[in-house]
Amino acid sequence: MTRLKKRTRHSHRALVVKYRAMSLEPHWRCLCHAHAAACSAPVSRWTGNPDLGARQQTPEANKQMAMQHDVLIIGCGIAGAAAALRLAHDKQRQIALVTSQSDPQETNTRYAQGGIVTRGPEDSAELLVEDVLRAGAGLSLPAAVRIMAEKGPGLVQSVLQDAAGTVFDRGTDGRLNFTREGGQSTARVLHVGDTTGHAIEAAMLRKLGTLPNVSLYCEHTAVDLITSSHHSRGPLDIYQPISCHGAYLLDRGSKKISRFLAPVTILA
Repeated sequence: MTRLKKRTRHSHRALVVKYRAMSLEPHWRCLCHAHAAACSAPVSRWTGNPDLGARQQTPEANKQMAMQHDVLIIGCGIAGAAAALRLAHDKQRQIALVTSQSDPQETNTRYAQGGIVTRGPEDSAELLVEDVLRAGAGLSLPAAVRIMAEKGPGLVQSVLQDAAGTVFDRGTDGRLNFTREGGQSTARVLHVGDTTGHAIEAAMLRKLGTLPNVSLYCEHTAVDLITSSHHSRGPLDIYQPISCHGAYLLDRGSKKISRFLAPVTILA
């Protein structure tokens, strides 16, 4: 594992933040800010132990103000992480995953205590649709509910279990422990104790950490999307269809704004 040595001179200093994740040992090492422009050998990537989480990158503040990727994903909860996992199947596709937090696990996903709905042993898509529409009391969009009922269980299996390696609770017989919760007519909910969201987020980040074409940027806050109609120097471009070319991101450590350019931008 690459080690970063603390330098005594201010111009060569790198800030390394350590924190202990609830279920990950040993400490993660999160390189949040690197003043690489002052170093004799530029540093922009931390290639730590892939078992401990996704690599984290920092733009070289003075040398490279525009970062280029194929896909920019803003947000690294279950939505952003799932998008990164799926898109990373193409090994040539370079993906930037951005979070404003110093701890990449600090997402809404982390605090989801309850389980996640899938398809139980005595279940069907039709039964799940009926349960959701009944519990929704007229506020659920039927078309969206049907997509969730038909596509959701397969994605729980392929993305959360197969790809990310989330380990859900099992019974004494070794089978998945499906539970029945409010509004459900059958057992179809998977859990990891009472910290299901935390387990899912941790597993997804661990998997992303093994993928060389996914880079994680911590403590970067999205300021504005880069759109041709709003940021072009051509006065008539404002009449053109809106197209997004990335985003302006604030590095909260260096207090500098960088352009992250990408043909595809996902707000997750």
